[in-house]
Amino acid sequence: MINRVVPAGSELSAAMEYATILRHSAPLVMDTLKQFALATLHRSPAEAAAIARDQLLRVRNSEDGAEGRNAFREKRTPDFKGH
Repeated sequence: MINRVVPAGSELSAAMEYATILRHSAPLVMDTLKQFALATLHRSPAEAAAIARDQLLRVRNSEDGAEGRNAFREKRTPDFKGH
């Protein structure tokens, strides 16, 4: 996955910055991203979109989804449980 182009020689630093973001991300979201990557590797765009929709709805309707929305509204750091 490419999300940013960096100057030659700064790849490791940029990767570590991204790793820090991922480390603090919701466990359920991280698990979903991994599952999505594996499930869509050899799928058509339409199949990948259907899988993405199902997985996004699962995250949105989860306890962690509600916690993320509540934390955002309350301007606090979320306490994700991975559910």
